[in-house]
Amino acid sequence: MAVLTFRDGVMILELIFFTPALGLSIWLTYRHGLWRRSGFIFLVLLALVRINGACMLLATLLHPDSIVLYTGAGILNSIALSPLLLSTIGLLGRVNDSIRRTEKRAFSPRTFRLLSIPTVTGLGLCVAGGTLTGISGDPTNVHITTKIGVILFVVAFAVINFITAITYRNLSYAEAGERQLGRVVAVSALFLIVRTVYSVLGAFGNDLKFNILIGSVPIYLCMAVLEEFAIFVLFLAVGFKLRVIPKDYEATDTETASNICETEG
Repeated sequence: MAVLTFRDGVMILELIFFTPALGLSIWLTYRHGLWRRSGFIFLVLLALVRINGACMLLATLLHPDSIVLYTGAGILNSIALSPLLLSTIGLLGRVNDSIRRTEKRAFSPRTFRLLSIPTVTGLGLCVAGGTLTGISGDPTNVHITTKIGVILFVVAFAVINFITAITYRNLSYAEAGERQLGRVVAVSALFLIVRTVYSVLGAFGNDLKFNILIGSVPIYLCMAVLEEFAIFVLFLAVGFKLRVIPKDYEATDTETASNICETEG
């Protein structure tokens, strides 16, 4: 009979958290819509990634020699940062749209569309790299493709932090109901820093303690799992308080923004 380890316990903890979180994030996605400024659809993706990854690792208790299970779990763990970044981009874009409706000093919506490109590309590269690592049969070998994917995550993360800082400085121009979202995004950046550092150390560090599959479980718990829990809870909590904004409410130019504000008034 297989004996549960600390790592297995963490996987069970992820299932306990992300299973109900999946239902809540699906409801928020339905409530706020699938449009690009929603951001909540990527919480659904993160929950699915974590649930399936945990199930695969727990399945190795019954099939300890299954390369497919370890490869799948490794891939899902390596791409978990992507939906976190995409969700942050979406919610940050929503705050930016609110500032655009009252003030010209804001980023173009195109900025956030472009910012999603390296994040999605990094996701694809991590999937490819994880597959190649699985084929090699050596879980300690991080394929160069995965490393490039992580670099793209870091680039996106750096730009997100820059935009977050500028947006937070202009947060007083945002509509009252959207200011809390801006604060939540700013706070979540602190947890996102730690989560990103963990991915970087896992991809480029020589210390196997940061390896997703065979590394230190306490480090994985404290630098990845708990950070994802915190960001997920913050985004869910603010999502329940946010008003629903129709897709066509997004201001595309100054005139449209002014008309919307007048209508709101």
